[in-house]
Amino acid sequence: MRSQRRVRKSSTRLPGSASESDQLVDRIAQQTVDSRPYAFAYVIRERSQLPADFPVDEDFEWALFLPQELVPRFEQPRYVPRLLLLNSDDLIVYSHPKCAPSKTRIPFIQISHIEVEKFLTSCSLIIFTPGRVVHLPFHGRDQKYVATFVQELKHRLCQGDCVRKSISRPEEFGRAYDYKFEQIEKLLDISPAAVVARFFVPPRQLVKSRLFWDESSWSSGAEIILTASELHSFSDDKDGYRQLYGFRASWAPLQNVTGIRWAEMQQSLIVQLLGDLSLKLPVREELRGEARKFVEFCSGCLLARSRT
Repeated sequence: MRSQRRVRKSSTRLPGSASESDQLVDRIAQQTVDSRPYAFAYVIRERSQLPADFPVDEDFEWALFLPQELVPRFEQPRYVPRLLLLNSDDLIVYSHPKCAPSKTRIPFIQISHIEVEKFLTSCSLIIFTPGRVVHLPFHGRDQKYVATFVQELKHRLCQGDCVRKSISRPEEFGRAYDYKFEQIEKLLDISPAAVVARFFVPPRQLVKSRLFWDESSWSSGAEIILTASELHSFSDDKDGYRQLYGFRASWAPLQNVTGIRWAEMQQSLIVQLLGDLSLKLPVREELRGEARKFVEFCSGCLLARSRT
């Protein structure tokens, strides 16, 4: 039997046709990129670093990619891939178009405060505005990149020094803060030299006597820090329980703090914020006098700021 061979004919190519075909292949490759399997977050400074399957149609100065939750096969993740962008006036949040097509624009002027929760691998960045709360969960291993992005966001929200620090040591109220909250301050890069005032409520062991045994639990620790331009609030409470391996940190630029007061009925310090929002710090009975002193001191600082 006669064997048949298929002969490949050579074709004449014009100069530049090879590069054009390469560009075509590159475009096809970019269009087939799917960032849903991506496992790690990363900070973005150039448009070329954006995942190709996100339809970004505007300029930006900083961006952060947050991957979706990793789950076993056939299970649905709680959150999808997201892209966070910063431009001169807005924070823009994209969800992956194949999962939950959405685009949320948050003008900086509307942001009252932000919050970061870090509890082992369950972490979240939360943006508060008067009419909306944007919840952005992320994996604990991505904390470094989220912290870099949040620091840039804080820089854009903060409008410079609002309180003139005239003392060499901060005013301390409540109790001396413990090692855990000292480490939280270091982790969030709060300079001790920048602290104007600090109020700290330490955790406390609670014992309830039962019929045949004593039931032991712990109340959460909490702290408020006032600096030259910011207000920080920390707690290791989550859903009403003290967490040994985590904390929640709230932050607001000082220009968004409209007042600090003592609420007798709630036995709490109330920090009043932009848009009728507030932060609450419960205070035990033995620290109420210290809480009132802290309110008086901070109110004087905010009054001095309003006059400048």
